[in-house]
Amino acid sequence: MKRFRTAALLAFLVSGLALAIPSLFLEPLAHLQPSPDSSWAVLSNPNHNEYHMWRQGPVAHYASLLLRPLVAQSSLVAELLVLMCGTFLVVRQLSGTQKIPAPTLWLLSSLPPLAVVAGVGLDPFVIGSLSWVPLLSMMLFAILHASREGYAIKVAPLWILTLFVSVQCAMSANQASLFVALLALVFARFVLERYGKRKMLSTRAALCISVVALGPSIWMSLAAPRAPFPLYPDTAHVNTDVADRLPFLAIVGPRYPILTLDYLAMADLYRPAALAIVLLGLVASLRYLSGSTRHERAIFGAVFVTSLCVALDVLLPRSWAMQAPVATLSRLLPWGTVVPLSSIMVGTAAWLVAAVALARPMSLAGIPVAFALLGAIAIAPRDLRAPELPKKFAGLSDEMHRWLFSPSAAVAKGALRDDPKFFQHAPRYRNLSSSRMRDSKAVGATYSLTPGMSEPMSSRPGHVRLHTNIGGQVGGEVLTIQFGATTPVSGIELSPGLHALDFPRGVEITGGDCSRAAPKKILSRPSWQGALRFTSDGYPYWGPHEDVRIIFPVPRKVQCIFVKQTGKARHDWSIVRVRILNPSAETATASATQ
Repeated sequence: MKRFRTAALLAFLVSGLALAIPSLFLEPLAHLQPSPDSSWAVLSNPNHNEYHMWRQGPVAHYASLLLRPLVAQSSLVAELLVLMCGTFLVVRQLSGTQKIPAPTLWLLSSLPPLAVVAGVGLDPFVIGSLSWVPLLSMMLFAILHASREGYAIKVAPLWILTLFVSVQCAMSANQASLFVALLALVFARFVLERYGKRKMLSTRAALCISVVALGPSIWMSLAAPRAPFPLYPDTAHVNTDVADRLPFLAIVGPRYPILTLDYLAMADLYRPAALAIVLLGLVASLRYLSGSTRHERAIFGAVFVTSLCVALDVLLPRSWAMQAPVATLSRLLPWGTVVPLSSIMVGTAAWLVAAVALARPMSLAGIPVAFALLGAIAIAPRDLRAPELPKKFAGLSDEMHRWLFSPSAAVAKGALRDDPKFFQHAPRYRNLSSSRMRDSKAVGATYSLTPGMSEPMSSRPGHVRLHTNIGGQVGGEVLTIQFGATTPVSGIELSPGLHALDFPRGVEITGGDCSRAAPKKILSRPSWQGALRFTSDGYPYWGPHEDVRIIFPVPRKVQCIFVKQTGKARHDWSIVRVRILNPSAETATASATQ
């Protein structure tokens, strides 16, 4: 027996060491800016513009202090250790009559936490939110089973322990605590179905279990502070969603003045890993279903429902995913539109698929499926392993560095795609963002749209509206701005007038002589988000989509400017007025600033 315990302890240490391996190769996806007068820190994830307050749970915090001399990213490793301990209990419970030795079980229990890392990367938000969920679900399962059998009062210490675990889960998940508590309660209910007894819980027992499971999470949802938020104009936005989609607003609970999470970027980030998780989950659940009893098939239901929710949320187009269960819960739960619940669902699905597969480790879908999940990180986008934005902030001014810990991080990331030297040019963009442009006629320029037609404007006699008149934007439409002679230009403005939805969905601007033989590229914005503007405190944001004001990275001397529309939309591209920004205005603005 002593030799067996020594082997189990050695297996636990080896499993813990395995959990530290990802920190050697992966970088944390979210960054924290601690507050000197609070335990809360500002969390920023530039991949999908996650931005809110965050703090580590107390147990994981003290454990990380012990691990700090031994491993990198000790706080994340500590939370993964807690997740592994809960996974050990889950796999032992799901294995049922199969006698898996404790040393083997500890080694297997490291695979589901590693599957979470493979699915979502080293994300402090997801790992912290899920770290206590398996343990809480097993505690709730034990209480549900005892209450249904009629001896709930006899297990009073279990109630106290469950309440402690529930509090730790709430303090570790913070704003996502109510969501993960619901996940733990639902999973405990699925596990309970394996016993096949249909006794009903008393109202008192159900109420007590609900209070223990959800009470601390509700308290945390109310107590969590809001992050400091820049003062943006009402028409500002920072995410890259297009303008003609339905708004994604919270129905209950706190929310920010503008939407911060970039759901399109989130779907792109998790789509490859989610596809692997869904396919492997189907294999694992079907394999688990074969040869199982009628009551054990409830676990198949848990895997199927979780995989389905992930598929609907990540793999479907955004307009459809907004009606899916995860998006619906995001609107109904506090903080749902502030924290990315989609990432938690991907991590939950990865953990659940691996845990269910390991319930029968020797089957064809046991260990192979769990190890296959670890390969999800190989097919995921590079940003899931190491985000680029923090590296680009190194060595920059304090004003630009604070963009990283604000909703404007997404704007800076998008601007970098348009202009790789955006940080060097940022002061110039800020100075010119509100500079007055001159009408094209005042600088001797004419313009034409191909294909297009002109239409007199009844609201402004003597003026015409150019529009494509082809039943929408299909890509390839070109606006040509021609000057009488070679002219230096720093920017242009293409106003759609009162036709606010008739802005270009993407632009590619070239310039040079008017022969179009070899025009030089000026800039490209595949997804038009509006003019780049700055708040009074210096935070960048995108203006309204119909604000088609484009500042060139550097002034260009051109005879013609060609603006190619590259997007697709059901609305025409309309142009009522074209304005030009000359370098002389740039010089005047710089002098006024000085």
